[in-house]
Amino acid sequence: MAALSKRVLSYCPKLILAPELATSSVMHADNGMSVTLAGKDVLPAFDVHDAPVPVKPDHVVYIIYTSGTTGIPKGVMIPANGTAHYIASMQARYPLQPSDRFAGMTEITFDLSVFDMFVVWSKGASLLIVPASQLMAPAGFVQRQNCTGIFTVPSVVSSMHRMKMLPSGSLPSLRYSLLAGEPLPVFTASIWKQAAPNSVVDDLFGPTEATVVCIGQRFTGPENATPNRDVVAIGTPLMGMEAAIVDSSLEFLPDGQQGELLLAGPQLSTGYFGAEDLSRVSFPILRGKRWYRTGDLAYRDSSGTFHHLGRIDNQIKVRGQRVELEEVESYLREIYGTDAVAAVAWPVDHGSADGIVAFVSGQTGEDGPDVKSRIKSRLPSYMVPSSIHRVESLPLNAHGKVNRKELVTLLDEGKF
Repeated sequence: MAALSKRVLSYCPKLILAPELATSSVMHADNGMSVTLAGKDVLPAFDVHDAPVPVKPDHVVYIIYTSGTTGIPKGVMIPANGTAHYIASMQARYPLQPSDRFAGMTEITFDLSVFDMFVVWSKGASLLIVPASQLMAPAGFVQRQNCTGIFTVPSVVSSMHRMKMLPSGSLPSLRYSLLAGEPLPVFTASIWKQAAPNSVVDDLFGPTEATVVCIGQRFTGPENATPNRDVVAIGTPLMGMEAAIVDSSLEFLPDGQQGELLLAGPQLSTGYFGAEDLSRVSFPILRGKRWYRTGDLAYRDSSGTFHHLGRIDNQIKVRGQRVELEEVESYLREIYGTDAVAAVAWPVDHGSADGIVAFVSGQTGEDGPDVKSRIKSRLPSYMVPSSIHRVESLPLNAHGKVNRKELVTLLDEGKF
């Protein structure tokens, strides 16, 4: 409850269920709104005659808060029909059996947990909760529990590889390996495929606003990569969903041209809680259809496959030149032979960066003054990192993704 600051409360519902509290209490937000924390004392007693409450398709099933670039929480409202469609889509793609055993990797504040709970349980399969101490290295847990499925982020795979926990054939019980939340490097996918030879390996993509994931591709090898990026392409829309590419004026672009990725279909959020203006901007009506603006840079190739090129807001300006940080990272992965890399713009003044600073985790690959020379042979000078720091590990957020904001904070504080 300590995270519920007065500023955060300004963007919360007026009633928050907190059954771990013995008694209810009232808190006050910055804007004067009162928020009730409903404790165990308000829960009704069990009644065997209680009937289920009818749920309509447009009823909100859950709200997940995400922070945008401003840091102000946005409550993403997911309706019943969107959740039901997502569950049906996953059931069709992954025909689980009651004998399946999925490793539960995510907290309920991360929407991958919707799969863990509702897709897994809907088929009578078991959900085995990975202890917090093993979340970044669950290989041993998967082996001991004979898990047949796992849904996690690529950083977890990279972490296990650095710990030498993924020798070939070490995870034979797995049938389904679902990776989402971050770009999936081809090297990472290949290492996992070798470790889990009996498993399909799927690269899945989707923002919270489109109910967990809605685009995907099954990994078979380097042929699935986005050209010149060494990451697996995100693939094609899943059942019932649509995707398109538009320019800055929201005009639809043909195949091969880069622009913002839009999504449409039954899994879209109904909007942001208490933020109608933001919802109208983020969910525009185009050609008579409601779309969600992802803020991601992408393109579709002639085969219909979508390629993710990073966040549009990760397109920074360095000394007036536009730079995509993901492109810098792709060359760092190649040179150092590790996926545990990150590039950040630093220092930044009035929206323009003076340079790029890179971080590399682990002791793999080469080092020395010739590294910059190799990078310069592939990239223009303004894209070459001014410094490259070796770190024991990259900081991760609560969901296992690389925390670039923390790296910038460490630079600002003079820790490097």
